Amino acid sequence: TKQFLKDNSNIIFTKADKGNLTVALDKNIYIEKVKTMLDDEDTYMKILKDPTSKINNNLKQLLAGWKKQNYVLELIYKQLYYSDGNIPRAYALPKVHKLNCPFRIIIFSLDSTLYNLAAFLHRLIVKSIPKAASNIENSFELVKNLKNIKIDNGFSLVSLDVISLYTNIPTDLVIDALSNRWDFICKNCNLPKNEFIKAVRLVLDSTFFTFDNQFENCVLSNIQYHIPFYYRYVDDIVLCLPNSKIDSILKKLNSFHPKLQFTLEVVSNSINFLDTTIILKNNSLMFDWYQKPTFSGRFLNFLSQHPILQKKGIIFNLGGGGDKVFYISHPQFHKKNLEFVVRIFLENDYPLNFIFDNINEKKRVKTLINKLNSCSSKKTNNNLPKERVK
Repeated sequence: TKQFLKDNSNIIFTKADKGNLTVALDKNIYIEKVKTMLDDEDTYMKILKDPTSKINNNLKQLLAGWKKQNYVLELIYKQLYYSDGNIPRAYALPKVHKLNCPFRIIIFSLDSTLYNLAAFLHRLIVKSIPKAASNIENSFELVKNLKNIKIDNGFSLVSLDVISLYTNIPTDLVIDALSNRWDFICKNCNLPKNEFIKAVRLVLDSTFFTFDNQFENCVLSNIQYHIPFYYRYVDDIVLCLPNSKIDSILKKLNSFHPKLQFTLEVVSNSINFLDTTIILKNNSLMFDWYQKPTFSGRFLNFLSQHPILQKKGIIFNLGGGGDKVFYISHPQFHKKNLEFVVRIFLENDYPLNFIFDNINEKKRVKTLINKLNSCSSKKTNNNLPKERVK
């Protein structure tokens, strides 16, 4: 491999944006494609001088004031002040599941001057501000919240996506949002409000990065009718809307701020969200385990020299522990999902006995099935090989 890379320096190997895939790219095409994205003057702006020194001086001045006013201890001051930081670096990951394989730009900020300050502010915000009722942590929480909801006729399942959210977040909206939530933040923060906001502005106004030795700067009402459900995971949103209101809602969302624009997908009977397929049938919702098109089926091979505990963990985390196979899917999909898990691991050279021994370790699957059966009249035990659920 080393010799191949040495002989073919024009090839770049990277991972795909989603899925456990390795992608080979022509280096020149990769660089030109990213540069084309960075030529978007509405989002990025080329700068002629390395801003590291200016950022470092601003950080030093800010933290020196905090230290002088006893807002932070000496230890915190030393943790936040990083004089030898590098400017963040940009790279791109290919979206192999989309037409023409567009790229997603990633900014690598570890070891940068403001990284420790940004992490400090992030911890404060996450710790202090209550999560919105619409926020979900994972697919298990989604299924739990939706499983008893009834949907009237004339409604559709809808997903919303923000176009390039992280390069289009308006700084003024961020500052306003934090100011309006200061009553929560101040309970965990020794800084006065103006100093906290000043630190946030420093981070948001210093979104510089470098690519191919060039410096860039990233320029960052209420609905009056019933919505059966609305849930959000980071920037992905799933909801249910009346058919007659879908166009007006999209128009309303896109009028909120010119930098925040949404795309919308409408389906009548099923939609994929996280790793769950939500199915609307007879005014009720049912669920199935979903794998994205980028799912490669490639896992740690059983013949590798890794410890056996890691291989057991791979089986459990994929769904072999029963949670994804059974909990987030309707009983009619249990057999299909279990067969999928077994097939994937057989393709990665896992012995059949090893697969089933770890799927049913401590009879966890049997316990889960019995728990599900207590809430359903369907007998899902028949979907499993009988000798494996005893």
